[in-house]
Amino acid sequence: MSKGQGSGSGVAAPSASGGKAVGRSSLTQDAQDAVSKILPGRKNVTEKTLANLAGLEGRVSITVNRNKAGEVRNIVLEGREGPLEVRRVLQRTTTGLELNNNIVHVDPGSQGKGIYRASLELQIATARSLKISKITAKGEGNYGSVNNGYYTLPRLGFDAKLPSTWIKDHGAKLPGNVGGASKVSDLMKTSEGREYWKRHGIGLYMTLDTRKQ
Repeated sequence: MSKGQGSGSGVAAPSASGGKAVGRSSLTQDAQDAVSKILPGRKNVTEKTLANLAGLEGRVSITVNRNKAGEVRNIVLEGREGPLEVRRVLQRTTTGLELNNNIVHVDPGSQGKGIYRASLELQIATARSLKISKITAKGEGNYGSVNNGYYTLPRLGFDAKLPSTWIKDHGAKLPGNVGGASKVSDLMKTSEGREYWKRHGIGLYMTLDTRKQ
């Protein structure tokens, strides 16, 4: 991502060991100004709110990126809690507010314990409360790998078009009740479709429309 001009962190960054950050517990004036520009009309947006938006329970590092004219381009939310490390980018686009899950990493020894899913659920609930219309993320992994975002994301409502190459290889093999599927969400509609995607799914960039429950 091209950062343009970064104006620094709105709060102190979490330590590399995963402990809580040391420093101010409230947003800086620059961060408050950026939030008011990106999230106009949203009241009581605190550091805690932004941490939750990043999928974290505690502290979050906030960086405001501006263009040469000084206009807010985006807000970057970063942090680490125990085995979980995240980096999110919040920006306003022509279609509305968008939150990109730029980095989500769970340490290998802690994978498969629901940490990733719990972080996403917290993020989605917070995004809905702030009326952020879209969250994008890369669903990593495949069947048998330690990364299972390709399967976890669509179970939480994320969706993507199935690549033509995947349809060519699997279209004729799909269970009858999801035959003709063109999106991942089509497969998620039935237990047979979910099982097929679990075993044969691939990593894709996916989008969640938070306006849909």
